[in-house]
Amino acid sequence: MESYDLTLRFNDNEKTLSAKNGLPINQLGELLTYLGKAVDLKDNLLTLSEIKGNCYAVTISTPKLSLYNTLRSIHSCISEGDLNSLTIEQVKYANRLNSILDNKYTLDVYDIGKTFNYKITNVVPEKKVEYYYEIDEIYGIISSIGGNTLESKQHIKLSNLNYEISVSESQEKNLLKYFKNKRILFKINKKIDFETDRILSAELLEYETPNKNKMRFIDSANNILNKRKGHSLFPKIKDSVESIRTLRGEIKNSCE
Repeated sequence: MESYDLTLRFNDNEKTLSAKNGLPINQLGELLTYLGKAVDLKDNLLTLSEIKGNCYAVTISTPKLSLYNTLRSIHSCISEGDLNSLTIEQVKYANRLNSILDNKYTLDVYDIGKTFNYKITNVVPEKKVEYYYEIDEIYGIISSIGGNTLESKQHIKLSNLNYEISVSESQEKNLLKYFKNKRILFKINKKIDFETDRILSAELLEYETPNKNKMRFIDSANNILNKRKGHSLFPKIKDSVESIRTLRGEIKNSCE
């Protein structure tokens, strides 16, 4: 199987790095984890194939040319300071690399014949991104509502989430009647930490209450499941046709 190799060679000003005097294993492991996310390794293979002893050079290998080209593109953009061409995960890798170099090390990235050969001394984004926003839809039940004090901002929490969602006064009043008793579709705007992906805050944009004339497929399936008192949706093969007809009928009636 053909393999495409790319070498990441770290060095200091005194050129004292070696296989036994290199990066701490936790730093290298963390950097490779960020690199894996930067190239999306879900269906791709990327291995650590070698650590060279006459310096501190790590060789990574892949059988996929497309992945190899992505690796080259990421490092050429970082070297040239073109972080705007990178994805969010790739910028996170660039920032992590910069924290490791820390004006103490340099990094040479090259292929076997050094036809591709870039030097990275530091990574200085034009403006450090601290957080980003993401709009999401969540279906859940309100488990708490209101502020911690009379002066604090109103918020709600859903039973399946571990963070608060801020709401307006009018939203709070309208949502009180659904407290702990109905599942609602919430559309929220999340503020997310760029480095850790932790949700810093969330704001309720709008919500949709259950409508008897609009029954979701999952709700219809749950209705049948409740009628069977917790038994399987299709406990016997001969029951499958009856259940499907019932399920189809509920969905059809809900759309009429």
